Amino acid sequence: MLLQNLRYGFRLAGRRPAFALLAVFILALGIAVNAAMFSVLNTLLFHAVPYRDAERIVAIYQANPERGMKQQLVSIPDYFDWRRDNRAFDGLAAWNFQYFNLSGSDQPERVQGLKVTADFFGILGVTTALGRAFAEDNEQPGRDHVVILSDDLWKRRFGGDHAIVGRTILVENQPHTVVGVLPADFRLFRVLNRELDLFVPQALNPVMRTTC
Repeated sequence: MLLQNLRYGFRLAGRRPAFALLAVFILALGIAVNAAMFSVLNTLLFHAVPYRDAERIVAIYQANPERGMKQQLVSIPDYFDWRRDNRAFDGLAAWNFQYFNLSGSDQPERVQGLKVTADFFGILGVTTALGRAFAEDNEQPGRDHVVILSDDLWKRRFGGDHAIVGRTILVENQPHTVVGVLPADFRLFRVLNRELDLFVPQALNPVMRTTC
C-alpha cells in the first residue's frame, strides 16, 4: 500500500510540477519555523540559559482566546505599543528568524540568523568580541544595512580577519557594513542542528506600523 501511494504521488507530482515545488517549499518553510520555535523552547525550558541575570529573562507572546490561541507571535504594532507603555520590564526586544544569502568575492552561501531590535544584545547582557552591537538608529529604514557576525561565520568565511569591522559584505545582494563579531561562546539556539550565523537590525517604521 505504501509503495502504491508513493508511485501515485510521484505520478501526480510529474503532472503538476509547479504545484509539487510549491508544496515542498511550504513544507520546508513550516519545518524550519517549527524547528526554530522548538529550539527556543528547548533552550529556555530544559537548559540553563548562559546569560547575565538569566532568571530575569522571559519570552512574551500574545494570546487570542476567541480563536483558542494561547501562544501567538507578537505583531509589529503591538510590539510598538508594548515598548511605549512598558512599566514592568527593564527593556523589551524583538527578534525574527530568517535565512540570508551571502555573496560577494567568495562562493555564495545560505546562512541562518535573526533580525533583532537594537537592544536585543543589551537585554541578554552580551557584548561583542570585536566592534559594537547595534545602535538605536539602526532600527531606522536606510540605516539598517549593518550586520553582526557569529564567531563561527567570521572564522569560516572571513578567516578570522580582525580587520573585518568596517568591511562591506553582501547580504541578500545588498551591501551591509560589519559592525561587530560575537564572542566564541555565544549561543542562542540551533535550527536544524545549525547555529545562527549572523544578525541584522529589525528596521521598524513607527509611522506606518510595518516591518521594513
